[in-house]
Amino acid sequence: MHKPKVEMVKITEHFGISSETPLVDQEHFCLLAEASAEDPQFMSDLLSTFLGEAKPAVKKLTEACNSHDDNEIARLSHFLAGSSANLGLMRFPEICRKIESNVRNGAELDYDITSQLINDELELGVDRYNKAIASQV
Repeated sequence: MHKPKVEMVKITEHFGISSETPLVDQEHFCLLAEASAEDPQFMSDLLSTFLGEAKPAVKKLTEACNSHDDNEIARLSHFLAGSSANLGLMRFPEICRKIESNVRNGAELDYDITSQLINDELELGVDRYNKAIASQV
């Protein structure tokens, strides 16, 4: 059973990121779309490739949160931040960077909220990205 989405207020409380931060960096998205104008499938393929790597990483991150494995949380957060930023997601990589920074700096982490937030934000970001792709067609 899927838990309810973490309230956006939790982002601000735990990570200092505004719920007003866009899910997708529209400028970055447009640059990628322009660069791939000759191949209309490119953006969908790019998202698919990202998800092929991100979903297993998020699953491992959830497991690391469950076992309170801070080293693995930091490593996976770093990976997810970089790959999602390259795709053009905006809020998700910010959250990942904050998680990594908090863990590396010894800040206390709410593992349950972190795990749920990562899963929810990936879902929200991918949904918004798919809508951006659809609006290009």
